[in-house]
Amino acid sequence: LQRWLFSCRIVIVLAALLLASAIWWVAEGQYSSVPSVAGMTMSTARGDLENSGLVVAIGRARHSESVPRGEVIGTDPPAGARIGHGGKVTIIPSLGPTLVTMPSVTGQSLTQAEQSLRAAGLTFGPPKSQPSTSIASGIVIATVPVAYQQWPKNKPVQLVVSSGQPLPNFVGQQLAAAQSAAASGGYSIQQQTVANSSQPQGTVLKQSPSPGSRIIPGMVVTVWVSAGPPGVAVPDVDGLPVGQAIQELRAAGFQVSVDQGLFGGRVTNYTPAGTAPAGSTITITVGYSL
Repeated sequence: LQRWLFSCRIVIVLAALLLASAIWWVAEGQYSSVPSVAGMTMSTARGDLENSGLVVAIGRARHSESVPRGEVIGTDPPAGARIGHGGKVTIIPSLGPTLVTMPSVTGQSLTQAEQSLRAAGLTFGPPKSQPSTSIASGIVIATVPVAYQQWPKNKPVQLVVSSGQPLPNFVGQQLAAAQSAAASGGYSIQQQTVANSSQPQGTVLKQSPSPGSRIIPGMVVTVWVSAGPPGVAVPDVDGLPVGQAIQELRAAGFQVSVDQGLFGGRVTNYTPAGTAPAGSTITITVGYSL
């Protein structure tokens, strides 16, 4: 009797387990969820779906502003949807962003160029300024991409706009020339004096901002200006023979210019006298001297 009762219990338990399994299979076991494959390459997405026991089909490709060409936009049924084992899932490939032909906007004003891009369905970022010696301020001088190139609709176009004439190079010029250019260019010059320079007095030695920089109305350009070479005593050559006078002046570090009169061979006058910058020119007048 005990053996019989025990056997009946086992049969009942087994039957209950079989019934529960059957109920689970009917309700849930024969189904699974569609894996998420969006953003994967086509081959990777196909492999993942087939490994999940699903049949894969390729749907019609379409443009996507966020999914690159060749990757998966999504599936039908969508990721997470309930599907039976061996069910069919359609992959939707991406053709990438919609491409638009870039219009030609070079030579237009910034406002006109932006209007042309909007009309073409393109977007644009902040313009980039660039000095130009030949194109007026505010005119588009270049674009990225160039005209007539195919360009993604959602990718901003870069406009390069002329900021007008660049800052001239004042180095080696006289201070007065820099001040004159600044007066007509809408900026000002700030002078810094450099003592003991070998360059002639008033010569610009360096500047900031550097040459070629964009000119901003009202900007201040600092120039470092030579105070001239240090003064050297000019030898007294009055009355000396012209050859001796030239020799002494050159020995003192000067250049010599001779103003020869009709008669005589002695120095009757020289200028400048006293002191003069080293390397400067002393002019001697040669004539008849008692």
